[in-house]
Amino acid sequence: MTKNPFDQLKILLVEDDDILAKQLATALDAKGYPIEHVGNGEGAKSRLENSAGDYVCMVLDIGLPDIDGISILDWMKEKEIHTPVIIISGVISKDILVKLRDYKLSKVFSKPFSIRDFLDRVGEMFPTTDGEPRASQPQVEEPGPKPNSKKAASGSKVLVVEDFYLMAKQISTAFQADALPTTLVTKGEDALKELTENQDSYFCVLLDLGLPDLNGVTILKWMAREKIQIPVIVISGQLTTETLLELKTLEVGQVFSKPLDLSDLLTKVRQLKP
Repeated sequence: MTKNPFDQLKILLVEDDDILAKQLATALDAKGYPIEHVGNGEGAKSRLENSAGDYVCMVLDIGLPDIDGISILDWMKEKEIHTPVIIISGVISKDILVKLRDYKLSKVFSKPFSIRDFLDRVGEMFPTTDGEPRASQPQVEEPGPKPNSKKAASGSKVLVVEDFYLMAKQISTAFQADALPTTLVTKGEDALKELTENQDSYFCVLLDLGLPDLNGVTILKWMAREKIQIPVIVISGQLTTETLLELKTLEVGQVFSKPLDLSDLLTKVRQLKP
C-alpha cells in the first residue's frame, strides 16, 4: 500500500451498497487514502458531529436507507459543518440537480462512474507534501489560463449555450438581475449561427459540453479555426481527466462542474466584462 504522509486526514465514505463501498475502499486504500465507512445517514451525522475536522472530504450517496443525502446536506448547513462533499448517486435527475445547486459541492458522480476519475478528484483534495491543498476551491476546476488570458471582447452580452432549459433559465435570470444581458441557445448549431452573425455582441460565452447535437469541444475547436476570440467559461456535469486536458489545449479560461455555484459564476463573468 502506498504511504500517505497525511494519515491523520481521512475520507468519510457514506454508501449503503456494500459491493460498491468495498470497491471504493479498496481503490482508495491502494492510493494510501485512509477511510471510514458508514452505511447510513445517521452514522454519517454522528461521525461528522463528533469529529468533522478529521475528514478531508465526505463521499456521500444520495439514496441511503434511513435519510437521504439532501437531508444530510441540509443538516450540515444548519450545524455549520464545512467538510467538502463529493456526491455519488445512481439517480441524478434534473430535480436533484436543481436541489444540489444550493450547496457548494466538490463533485457529483453519477453511477456507474469511472473509478479513475473518482480517485483523481479525491487526490486533488488531499494536501501536497508541503502541506498545501491541491485544490483550494474544489467547486471550480481551472485547467487552463485565467479568465482574462484571451483578448477581451468588446460586446455587452453573455451567450449562454445550455440544453437543460431550467438551469439555463436560472443562469439567465441571475445574470439579468446583475445587469448582465444574455442570449440563450440550447443547441450547438444555434451557438455557431449566433457567433457567426453576432459575435461582436458578446464578451463571454457560457458553454455546456453536453449538447444534443454538437458537443462543446467541437464548438471550441470551431471557434479556434474561425479565430473567434471571445472568452469561454465551460460548464459540465461530466468532467473527465481527458476532457480537462483537452480544454487546456483549447485555452479555456474557466471550468465549472455542475451543480453550479451561481454567485461564483457571476464573479467570474464580471471579471470578463469590458
